[in-house]
Amino acid sequence: MEHGPSRAGWGEPISPRHALAGVLLVVAAVYLPTLGFPLVYDDGWVLSSNGFIRHVGDLPLLFSRRAVQANVPDAFRPTLVVFDTLAYGLLGLRPVFHHAVSVGLHLAVCLSFAHYLEKLGAPLALRLGTVGIFGVMAVHAEAVAVISFREDLLAAWLGLLALNLAQRCADGQVGASWLVVVVALCALASGAKMSVATLPWVWIVARRYGPWRRVPPVHDRSLLVAGALVCGVALAVGHRCYLYGGLSPYGESAHVLSNTVGLAPVLARSVQIHLTYLQQLVVPFRLSPEYVDRAAGWAEVATWLAASSLGLLFAYGVFCLRSDRRRLTGFSVVAAFILALPTSNLFPLPNMQADRFLYLSSAPVALGLAAAALHAGRWVARGRSYSGWIVAPLVGFGVVQGAVAYATAATYANNATLWQVASRRAPLSARARAMVGIQRIIATGDREILDAKVTALARADCRRARQLDPQEELAHICLGRVAIAQRRWSVAHGHYEQALRRTPRRTDLVLGSLTQLSLDLPSDDPRDRYTLAAEYASRGMREYPYSADMLAAAARAFHRTGHPYTALVLYRGARSMRPERWETVAAAVELMLDLGHIPTAQRTFWEQRDVLRSAPDSRYRAIAARLRHAQDFSSDSVIEPLLVPGVFPP
Repeated sequence: MEHGPSRAGWGEPISPRHALAGVLLVVAAVYLPTLGFPLVYDDGWVLSSNGFIRHVGDLPLLFSRRAVQANVPDAFRPTLVVFDTLAYGLLGLRPVFHHAVSVGLHLAVCLSFAHYLEKLGAPLALRLGTVGIFGVMAVHAEAVAVISFREDLLAAWLGLLALNLAQRCADGQVGASWLVVVVALCALASGAKMSVATLPWVWIVARRYGPWRRVPPVHDRSLLVAGALVCGVALAVGHRCYLYGGLSPYGESAHVLSNTVGLAPVLARSVQIHLTYLQQLVVPFRLSPEYVDRAAGWAEVATWLAASSLGLLFAYGVFCLRSDRRRLTGFSVVAAFILALPTSNLFPLPNMQADRFLYLSSAPVALGLAAAALHAGRWVARGRSYSGWIVAPLVGFGVVQGAVAYATAATYANNATLWQVASRRAPLSARARAMVGIQRIIATGDREILDAKVTALARADCRRARQLDPQEELAHICLGRVAIAQRRWSVAHGHYEQALRRTPRRTDLVLGSLTQLSLDLPSDDPRDRYTLAAEYASRGMREYPYSADMLAAAARAFHRTGHPYTALVLYRGARSMRPERWETVAAAVELMLDLGHIPTAQRTFWEQRDVLRSAPDSRYRAIAARLRHAQDFSSDSVIEPLLVPGVFPP
C-alpha cells in the first residue's frame, strides 16, 4: 500500500486521499473570492441574452446547419451548449452558483489529472506536487474566473476522463466494450473545445515512452485504444465540418488576422507568443486579459531567437525520451508541445494569444516543474536533519504562483476593472479602449443627462479606439453610446450603421439599437422611420431568433409605432428567452396601461414584482405611480386583477 509522508509528531502516515484532498482545498481557497464576482466579459452573451439555453427542446438543432443559420452562440461547441443549458436550468442566472461550477470544474480537472498520473505510475509526492502547482498556476486565473471560459475547464476534464478510461482499457482492467465510452468522452471533450484534439497523441507518447513504465511499441490493445481516442476527436471534427463546411467556424472574418495578412506572418508572431507563454508559466508576470494581434516576419531577430529556442527545447525533449534517466523531462516537454498545437495559430483563431489557451498545455509543464522542485528540495535537504526541506522549493514556488493567481483573478471582479486593466496592459488594443468608454456610459446608470466630464472622457476613449483600429466595430458602438446619451439620434444611428458594416457576427445588439434609433431620426414623413425600423427589426429577428435582446428591441419598436398586439407577442417571446430581464416586464406593464387593460397591468406588476425590483428605484417608482394613477381613474373592482391573467403565462 502506498503511504504519504508522516504527520509531524505522529507515527501514522497520511492517507494519499487525505493528502490529495488537502491540496485540492488549497487550490479552492485561491479561487474562493471569485464566487462573489458578477457576470463579466462574454458571460452576458453566453448566459444572459442567449435564449437558446432556455429552450431545452431545441437542443437537437445543434446537429443541424440551422444552428449556424440561427446564430446559436457556440453552435460549433455542442457539449458546451448542452452543459450551459443544464447549468442554467439547475442554477438559474445567479453568478455565485456558476462561479462555483467553474471552481468545481477546475478541481475536477486537478483530481482527474492526479488519477492519470497514478495510472502512469508516478509516485505520490510527485502527483501531489504536480496537482498543487497545476491548480494554483497564475495563468489559469482567466479560465477559472470568467464563467464563459469554462469551456477550457470542461474540455480538459472530459479529455482527462477519456485518458483515464483509455488507460484502464489498455491495461485490461475493463472490457473492450468500454471503448465506446472512450470514444464518447473524447468526442464530448472535443465538442467542448478543440484544444483537446491532440490528447490522443499525448496518450500514445505516455504509453510508449512513459517516465515510469513502458509498453512494447506493438501492442494490439494499445493500438485499439489509441484508435478509439482518435475516433472521438474525428467525430467532433466531422460535426464542425458538417456545420461550417470546414474546420474554421470563423469563415473569412476580418477579425481573424490570418485572413487579412496570411498564415506565414501569423505563424512568425505565434512563435514569439509561445516563447512568452513559457515565461508566463514559469515566471508568472505579464499576464493580461487582452492582447493585441499583430503579424511578424520570419526575418525578424525576435522570431529567429524564439524559433531557435523552442526548436532546441523540443529537440532536447525528444532526446530525453530515449534516455531512462531523463524520460520524465522528455515527456513533459514533448507533451506540452503536442497540447500547444491546437492554439498555435495553425488554424484560424479570433485571438492569437490568451492566457486561457495555456490551461491544458500547462499540465505537463506542471509535471516538469514539480519534478524539478522536488529534485532541488532533495539537494537542499542533503545533510539536514529535518526532512521537510525536501518540499521547501515546491511549496515556495506554489505560494508565488497562488499569490499571483489570487491577484490576477481580481482583474475579473467586474467589467469596469477588467477593461481598465486590459487597456493599461494592452494600450494598443482598440477593443479595450472602446470598452473603457462604454463602461463609463454604463456606470452612469439611469441618469438622463450625463455629466460633461464623463461624456468628454468617454468620447476620448471612443476616438482613441477608432484611431487605433478604424475597422473595430466597438469603437463606433462606443461613439454611438455617447451620442445616445447626448440625444443626438442621427449621429448615433450613423455610428451604429458603421458598426454593422464592420462586424460579421453578434450583430443582434447593433440591429436592436438601429431599430430603436430609426424611430428617432428626423423625417418629414414618420412612415419612413417606421419602415426603416421594421426592416432592421425583421432582419434581426430572422438572423437572431434566439436573441432575447433583439426580440425586446423589436417589441419596443412595434409598441411605439402602434402595433400593440404584435409587440405583446414579442414581449412574451423575449421574456421566455430572458426571464430575469426587468426591462421586458416593465415594458409589458406599460403596454397594458397604454391599451387601458389596467387589471392585466396590475396582475403582471404583482406577479413579476421580484423581477421588477431589479430596476433602478426611479423606474420602479414611476411604474408603480402610473399604476396607482390609472387605478384612481378606473371603474374596475378591486378584485378584478385577481380574476384576469397577467401578460406572461405561468
